[in-house]
Amino acid sequence: MATNIAELSLWGTQIGAVVWHPDLQYGEFQYSAALQGSGIEPCPITMPVRNEPYEFRSLNKATFKGLPGMLADMLPDKFGNALIDQWLVRQGRNKSDFNPVERLCYIGNRGMGALEFAPLLGADKLTDTPINIQQMVKLASDILTARKINIQLNNEK
Repeated sequence: MATNIAELSLWGTQIGAVVWHPDLQYGEFQYSAALQGSGIEPCPITMPVRNEPYEFRSLNKATFKGLPGMLADMLPDKFGNALIDQWLVRQGRNKSDFNPVERLCYIGNRGMGALEFAPLLGADKLTDTPINIQQMVKLASDILTARKINIQLNNEK
């Protein structure tokens, strides 16, 4: 089942939530009421803290994946997406059904920036999942092997 809502945290403090609208293929972000008046501005130029939600439907879909820039910046790169796509295959899921909010939740607290993402399930349902390093190394190796074969095939043409 798809996760369409995620909570965002900054330095361990919940700052807002993003909801994915699957029919319209865009995400909408709203800061939490607790952040109002706190003086914390995660994205002061394009998304200053306010009560109203943010949506940026006119941004390039290929680049921003239907998300505000602050969130799209946290999406995985090409290699990270390849790892996730391999994981999805092993889970029996279609990568086209895995929306950008789910990709953010997959990153969770392992992203490069200070933002952290968690599916909105309720605190009692959230648990840490250990990462199987051997499995991740195998996934990365499979992807790199597939790339080498693809490059060799392209060079032979």
